[in-house]
Amino acid sequence: MTERVVLCSPFAGYESAYMARWAQAYALMAERTGATAIWLDNSADEDFGKELRAVAEAMPIPVRIMAIPLRIGDRNTGPGKNYLVCANAQLLIAEAKRLAKDPQGHYFSVESDVFVPVGAPEQLLADLEAHPALAAVSGAVSEGGWMENQGTMAWRIQRKAAPSILPAANGHISWYEPEFRDGIELVDATPFGCLMVALETFDVLPPVATQFPRLGWDQEWGERAWAIGRPVAVDWAVRCEHHRNLVERDVWFAENANK
Repeated sequence: MTERVVLCSPFAGYESAYMARWAQAYALMAERTGATAIWLDNSADEDFGKELRAVAEAMPIPVRIMAIPLRIGDRNTGPGKNYLVCANAQLLIAEAKRLAKDPQGHYFSVESDVFVPVGAPEQLLADLEAHPALAAVSGAVSEGGWMENQGTMAWRIQRKAAPSILPAANGHISWYEPEFRDGIELVDATPFGCLMVALETFDVLPPVATQFPRLGWDQEWGERAWAIGRPVAVDWAVRCEHHRNLVERDVWFAENANK
């Protein structure tokens, strides 16, 4: 996969609490690919920058770090977050296109709080090659760890007929849980937590953030993909943990245990 995939990850600076565990999972996943990685640090935090560089130097693949502080509103909630993460994606995609040696190269998005299993890039790339009409294929990113009644970050916009024959509707967005399935499932939209996309797809579907608060930019991207007849899908064989949610849950329980 050395020439075919660029691994891309944005960092905001809040990842220190689980960086060691994330890095361990990332290294195991990345080692087999031999690919090049691009990490975008927009934290503007000197100490975090040093930590991130140390983690990158220990990786089994080459990692290029782009330090570009971005100041767009509130990082955690509201329109500021939506525009910030969309701007991150635009920067990473542009750099991935510059570095990709294969004209048919692919962009593999791994968010900084998502633990991606070994074999994920290979499986998702095979999925796209087997189903070229798809705009993208995502791993099944859980809202936290994989546990009973744990939902996943795959969105369905209400439809009146089978999603395989309709463009995206403009209905209410809701979580669909619990979801323990097999195979590849068409969905309306997915996060970019563990997502494989052909770089040329971004030529017709660039990331934009125009519909917030009704849609986040990743939901909007999925909706626009459906609108041009390029659905997105989840491969349930690629199960990923959304670790930031677990950390925030543990912090909340610790702070509220005696209340």
